[in-house]
Parts: sequence; C-alpha cells; structure tokens
Amino acid sequence: MAGSVAGTVTSYRQAGLTPATGYQFRVVAVRGGKRSPQSAVLAVRTVTPPISQARLQGSWNVNLKYLHPASRKRNGTSAWTLSPGCPTGACDVTLHAINGKYSFTMRLARAGARYQGQAVVNFYPCGPRGSSIPDPTTLRVRLRATDAVGQGQTWAATSWTGTMVGTYHYVSAATFYCSASSYTVSLTATQS
Repeated sequence: MAGSVAGTVTSYRQAGLTPATGYQFRVVAVRGGKRSPQSAVLAVRTVTPPISQARLQGSWNVNLKYLHPASRKRNGTSAWTLSPGCPTGACDVTLHAINGKYSFTMRLARAGARYQGQAVVNFYPCGPRGSSIPDPTTLRVRLRATDAVGQGQTWAATSWTGTMVGTYHYVSAATFYCSASSYTVSLTATQS
C-alpha cells in the first residue's frame, strides 16, 4: 500500500481493501527530498461487518422446498429480482418474483438482521373454465443474508436463506369451490 499525507495529519484512510484480510503498513517521513528510516510494521486485519448489513440486490435463482402439504405442491426453482430503495447501503427492497406463469411484487422492509414483507397475489384461478374466480393468496416472506462480499462501502449479499408462508382464501359458489389451504416454503438463493 502506498499513500502520502501532510505532516500534520494523524490518520490515514486506505480504500479498496479486501474484507477479512491482513495488511502491513510502515511510515516514512519525507522532508526536503530526504527520507527517514521506515517505522516498525503496523499489522492490521480488515473486519467483516455483521451480515445483517448486507445489501440485497440483483437477480437470484431461488430454490423452494415446500414444508407443508398444499394443493399444487411443487418444489422447484423460481427467479427473483431484488431492487434496493436507496443508492447505497442496506435498505428496504422491492421484490419481483416469477414462478412459471405466476408472478408477484412486494416490498421487503429491513427489520434488524432480516428483510420482511407481505403481499396479496392471484396465484391460481378457481372454478370451471370460463367462469373462474381468482384465488387471492397472502404471502409473507422473511429473508436473511448468509454471505456477502465488500463493494466499496457496501456489502452485497451473495446468498441468503428464508421462508415464505402462503394462505389461500376459501372461495365457493353453487357449482364450484376452492378449499382454503396454507403452506410454508423454505427458501435458499444464490445470485445468478
């Protein structure tokens, strides 16, 4: 590492360091073209901040594992896009998820070490063809970053884990119905 400061400066900031890495620094005074001997080595190690500070952003492949039986039970993978609501640092995000022909959008609010949100979507139509009733589903999502890398002053998550809980509302009529049900999904994700 190399850098220079005025003789009255008592601190120095070095950008571009790698998290959880050791570095060594020495100080040399320069005056009138003459250099002092090098100081003793100052050994430092950069820290990794709490993973709860990680920024969720970008496109993700999400693995879904259903933990509770529900109609149309289907383990698999879906595509999620997370868009932060602020230019830098950890903040709330907007989640847009696509699972086959179904999609939903919701806001995830940062709550301590987790991101949490809730949305109502129309997942599966109920009833006979031609006169179906949308089946509104309430989703509750909780995410927690499990790994991140440093990007300047921001920690960008590279993987996360979480849960998604869904509740189908009961809909009925004289000739058809949709039974109420609920499910819990275990989520794991890595960036695409």
